[in-house]
Amino acid sequence: TVFLVTSLMAVYMFTLAPGLTWANGGSDGGDLITASITGGIPHPTGYPLYLLVARLFQLLPVGSLAFRTNLMSAIMTALAALLVYVIVTRSLITSRVNQAWPAGLAAGYAFGLAPLVWSQAVITEVYALQALLVLLIIYLSVQPAQTSSLSQNRLDSRRGLLLGLAMGNHLTTLLLVPAALWVGAIRRRDDSGVTSKSGFGWLWNWRLDGYSVCRQFVWMGTGLSIYLLLPFRALAHPPINWGNPITPGRLWWLVSGGLYQSYYLHTSLPEIWERLHAWAALLLVQFGLPGVLLGLIGLVVYGFPSRLYFFSIWTALVSISFALLYGSDDSYMYLIPMFISFAIWIGLGTKGL
Repeated sequence: TVFLVTSLMAVYMFTLAPGLTWANGGSDGGDLITASITGGIPHPTGYPLYLLVARLFQLLPVGSLAFRTNLMSAIMTALAALLVYVIVTRSLITSRVNQAWPAGLAAGYAFGLAPLVWSQAVITEVYALQALLVLLIIYLSVQPAQTSSLSQNRLDSRRGLLLGLAMGNHLTTLLLVPAALWVGAIRRRDDSGVTSKSGFGWLWNWRLDGYSVCRQFVWMGTGLSIYLLLPFRALAHPPINWGNPITPGRLWWLVSGGLYQSYYLHTSLPEIWERLHAWAALLLVQFGLPGVLLGLIGLVVYGFPSRLYFFSIWTALVSISFALLYGSDDSYMYLIPMFISFAIWIGLGTKGL
């Protein structure tokens, strides 16, 4: 794990943007950096969690403000790759160690060195932090049910709080909520949780823990309260103040992305087909033909009916669907969660072979 993180950080630092840049789709960098340092509010949806984390990095006594927030993206991406490693190796816990760690490294590097992911690791943007948050959600969601009620309550609170906070970085986290709540609350009727048992027999041998769902919902609301930071910032009249969200209506306009709602559901069928064709080529660019084949093998041949298996499929499908139906020029950025799932499948395929 140390080798994975340090080697990726070396790559990122060697290619890190030294200052403010619009490269790699980073045209929002100046807005985010300035809003963070001045206590302001960036473009919709406000990104309150990102503002707080970025402000911590801006306190570092190295380089310019832009360099420090670029550094934040590099560290977040390296940690995300580490989580890919951990998720894959933990899912292979019953395997021999000499099978698990190569699979984890293959998955971690497949994600961390995917060109689109790498491009966001060296600039100021919200996608690196979002990738880390998505992987934290996957990690907590696929944990088995706890035997102790106190331990289960703590796990549910962490899951829910993380979902709410992640929506404070990017609202596309909302797409993961149904799967996260369901996967986190399913129980085998004859056991405390769903295991990686081979076969699909358990599919009709499960129940939903309603108390777990409610606990996660309550804590998710607690996490979402981070958006209350925005009106407090607006009251100070900062120089960057999109929407001036001092009233409920203005706050809703900002948080709901009202400025960009015309982009939703306005993709024609020819455009959808064109995007699918382009993204198939993009997938090859990310992982190469061997990586794509490994990922498909991991999904189809060595996949198993576990929490991780279904959550990774859900993550891939909802990210593709959103990117298809969102009509912006940079909609391909929303495919990064799908690349997370594919990197996990590459790990499963590596272990299987």
